[in-house]
Amino acid sequence: MKNGKLVRVTAMFFALMLCFTILSRAADQMSVAVVQTERPQNRMIEHAVKASGKIVQNQELAVTTLPDQRVTAIYVREGQRVAKGDLLFEIDLTLLEEKILDQQQEMEKQELQVKDAKSQKEVSAQQKANSQAQAAEQYSLSTRQAGVQLSRAKEQLAQAQQELKKFRESNGINTEDSKVEDTLLQALEEKTDAYVAAQGELRTLEWEIENAVYTAKQAAMTGGTSAATAVNGATLTAEGRTHTKEADIDLPEEDQTFTEAPGTVLIGEDQAFTEAPDTVLTGEDQIFVESMEPEIVPENDIDLNTNIEGITDQSTADQNTTNLDLTNQGADVENLETPQAPTLEELAQIEQAVRADYSLELDAAQKKLSDAQAEKDAAEAALVQYQQEQLMASNSEDAKTEQQLAENVKAARQAYEDAAIAANEAAVTSGRAVAIANIADPSNSSDRMSEITYEQMELTLEKLEGLKKAKGRICAEADGLITKINIMTGEKTTDTTALLMADLSKGYRFTADITKEQQKYIGTGDLVKLTSGDGKQRLEDLPVESVEADENDESIYHVTVQVPEDTFEIGMNVNLDFSRKSAAYAVTVPLSALHLDEKQQTYVLLAEEYESIMGTEQRARKMSVTALEQNESYVALAEGAIGTDQAIIVQSDKAVDNGSRVRVG
Repeated sequence: MKNGKLVRVTAMFFALMLCFTILSRAADQMSVAVVQTERPQNRMIEHAVKASGKIVQNQELAVTTLPDQRVTAIYVREGQRVAKGDLLFEIDLTLLEEKILDQQQEMEKQELQVKDAKSQKEVSAQQKANSQAQAAEQYSLSTRQAGVQLSRAKEQLAQAQQELKKFRESNGINTEDSKVEDTLLQALEEKTDAYVAAQGELRTLEWEIENAVYTAKQAAMTGGTSAATAVNGATLTAEGRTHTKEADIDLPEEDQTFTEAPGTVLIGEDQAFTEAPDTVLTGEDQIFVESMEPEIVPENDIDLNTNIEGITDQSTADQNTTNLDLTNQGADVENLETPQAPTLEELAQIEQAVRADYSLELDAAQKKLSDAQAEKDAAEAALVQYQQEQLMASNSEDAKTEQQLAENVKAARQAYEDAAIAANEAAVTSGRAVAIANIADPSNSSDRMSEITYEQMELTLEKLEGLKKAKGRICAEADGLITKINIMTGEKTTDTTALLMADLSKGYRFTADITKEQQKYIGTGDLVKLTSGDGKQRLEDLPVESVEADENDESIYHVTVQVPEDTFEIGMNVNLDFSRKSAAYAVTVPLSALHLDEKQQTYVLLAEEYESIMGTEQRARKMSVTALEQNESYVALAEGAIGTDQAIIVQSDKAVDNGSRVRVG
């Protein structure tokens, strides 16, 4: 009895122990990660490029017609295919004929304006030539007359001096006294010549200033230049002002009395005129009487300020008239640029700047003249005092005669001085008139502009008549697809495009955007597959025409593929498929088997067996590897790290790390 009970107890103990063992084993298995493993395989890595795009035309045609034509009917709609020669729309013939008549009448007016402009130019040229001839004649007459007066004054001076000399010789005047008086006379003549020369230099500078002012204002008006530019173009520094050209005066050889010129003032580009001559030659004497009178001669010269304002007003009026004519005639004048004429205030600023540039020279010339006059007056006073002293010491009757003769010499000398100054002033004034007459007229292209306008109107008329010949019908120039309509029935056309159409004769293409990463695996010449969005149409082995980066976004590339005719429709959504395979790799594993550690190093986990008290178990072991190439599914690894017979963990139901116990499920 007792033995049986012991047996039962023992059996129950072992049964409980077995149950606990089974429960413990089951609990342990529940904590172990269940993994899936694969062995490395020899395979190629395939890169797939997929993109969605549209079919577009290779070339787009713009259908246009003349503006301001009324549309009577439109025969197409957007998205419609048309053949070459198909009627697109029509315009109103009645309104077209009115436009043709208006254009013909405007052309007739324009032709008359062309003739008038040419006639006016010819008349202006004749008037210019006449002015130049008159100025040259006046120059010749003035200089000859002044030369005659100067010669007479010199003869009278010589005669008065000779009479005084004879009187003294006949009355036995002391030779020493005569020498003293001759010395004083010589000094007076030298001071007089210096005074006349200084006066001429001042007049020359004054005219140079006036001319510089005129030139600067003209440059500002004709060229639209600023005040600073005009002043810089018209004036130089005192050291830089040189005069080298002779007068540009066309006179007969025998009339060219004055052959040297102190300076040249440039007008426009090529025109030049010369100021008064430095010397007037009279026999053996050379008296320096250079003179520049700034006042303008009424018959031949011009008032600078008045003329500038007049030219400004006339230029503006002519330009406005020209622009108005061009606008009324429908000419294209948008590209014509008209220089902005300076205001009166700006012209005053230009004049002030030029005069300021000459201020130092003008002050010096005025001081030189003042000093020369003072020296001349002093020399004259010394001579008069000496003569009075001599007269007081001589016989009273002879003294009166000698005094009268001396007065005659003095008067003759003054007359000679005045004649010399007048001769130079006559040459300067008349020479200035010749120079002004030779100034080139402002550029006048009104005749050519009118001709250009007429030519443009002629082209417009040809288009209108061509449209009338076609009976106002606008037809397709090629097979195409209407993509946009910008006109409406009953409305007038504008100068923009009436219709846009895809030129089907030039073919069409597929275009899509891909990423920078995808661009690595597709290039020009690769054969791709195109499938319509609904999957009903498919084209294979179509070569890629281009793969180009986007101009604004470097992460986007545009793929273009030419599409055969009569396949896809323009505007259709189409999908692109392409795959590129690499060379075969000996060790490739699923991408899910690849991991990164904290140092960003790649590794895989191997499932390996080992013996424990619980028997044969498996655990994970970390193995560092090198990834060579990968796609969205597989990765190729460098050979040597792992063998092709090792089990690599590719999936796990729990987190697994190096040394973790695992169970292959």
